[in-house]
Amino acid sequence: MFAKPSTSNDPYTCVIGARGVVYECTSLAEIDAHLERLVAAIKSAGAPNSIAAYRADIDLLLGRRSYLETTA
Repeated sequence: MFAKPSTSNDPYTCVIGARGVVYECTSLAEIDAHLERLVAAIKSAGAPNSIAAYRADIDLLLGRRSYLETTA
C-alpha cells in the first residue's frame, strides 16, 4: 500500500510487513520514508485493526533500521 514495488523479497534488502507489504530497505533514508508514511497512515486511520498492522510494520522497520545502523 505505501511501499515502493519490490523486484524481490530478498530478506537482506526487504522487510515484509504484517499485511504482506514488502518494504525495500537498502538504506536508512528508505526506511525513514516508509516510517513517515506509516505514521501518517496511523494519524488518518480510523479502524483499530489498521492501526495495529501499521504499528507492527513500524516495529519491523525499526528493527531493520537498528540493524543497518550497527552494521554500517
